[in-house]
Amino acid sequence: MRMRFKRVRRDLTRLLIDRRNVTLRVALPGDEGKVEVRNGEVQAAEYGGHTGFNALVRVGRQTTGIFWLSENSAPVDRTVGERPDRLLSLLARCLDPVASR
Repeated sequence: MRMRFKRVRRDLTRLLIDRRNVTLRVALPGDEGKVEVRNGEVQAAEYGGHTGFNALVRVGRQTTGIFWLSENSAPVDRTVGERPDRLLSLLARCLDPVASR
């Protein structure tokens, strides 16, 4: 499934709520990355030489690119340790200037 960039944050929320097992792949100008979601939790993320939460923020700040999902339940080395609700709150604060005030 390919997604428009503006929908990525909303769709990530949906993946967590639906407790999906997927890899969200990211192809952006100049770099590629991925976000690993297992049982509705972001387990790992990498983009542009960054891992974990820093990679998620960098992906979230992009304005163009191609994203696609693939079902994947293979174990991954965890680089993101936040619970889903806390993670979404932190991301909103980092990505939305109004929410960070």
